[in-house]
Amino acid sequence: MPSAKSPIISDDALNKLWIGLVSVEFALVIGVLVLALWARVRPRRQGYSPI
Repeated sequence: MPSAKSPIISDDALNKLWIGLVSVEFALVIGVLVLALWARVRPRRQGYSPI
C-alpha cells in the first residue's frame, strides 16, 4: 500500500465511502438470501415461478 496521502480525498471521506460500499454489499447479499428463502419456504403452486 502506498503511504503517500492523496490531497484530493481525505481519509474520512474514504472511510465513509468504504463503509457505504460494504453496507450496500451486505444489504444486497441479505436481500438475495431473504428472497431465496422466501421463494423456497412459500407454498408452491403448480408450475408457477415468479421470475
